[in-house]
Amino acid sequence: MPAAPPPRRPMVIGVGNPDRGDDRCGLEVARSVRHDVGDRARVVECLGDELGLLDLWEGGGLVVVVDGVRSGRPPGTVRRWVVGKDRLPTSASAMSTHGLSLGEAFALGASVGRLPERLVLYGIEVERFGVGDPMSPPVEAGVKEAVRRVVDELKSAP
Repeated sequence: MPAAPPPRRPMVIGVGNPDRGDDRCGLEVARSVRHDVGDRARVVECLGDELGLLDLWEGGGLVVVVDGVRSGRPPGTVRRWVVGKDRLPTSASAMSTHGLSLGEAFALGASVGRLPERLVLYGIEVERFGVGDPMSPPVEAGVKEAVRRVVDELKSAP
């Protein structure tokens, strides 16, 4: 009898731009999660190439994506969506601060059969995007909350 394949490690993908204020929040979450979970999850930093996400997550089990969002909620607010289950915001500006929205990347992945088994999005509401801007205090607090929530999600993953 052939041996069972090794279990797939969960993946965390932090999306953002390290030079644009609050837009680096997804990257900061990824860096902290990497430190907290070690080799229990694969952690990747994505510098705003949402189309490249399809290659990163293809064939994965649990994939958690973290990015800054603009949906009109107070800065630092952390929201969670399960892709394919929860209704995602429809406007590109409500989903991502980058050119191709995460919502569009998720829809494209679904249409070509390139989504992981379970895809979860954590969005942190952002406010500052200027080149060289520091991260705002509310978003720094949101990063800490998102790290806690992502680590808890990974602990409960099968």
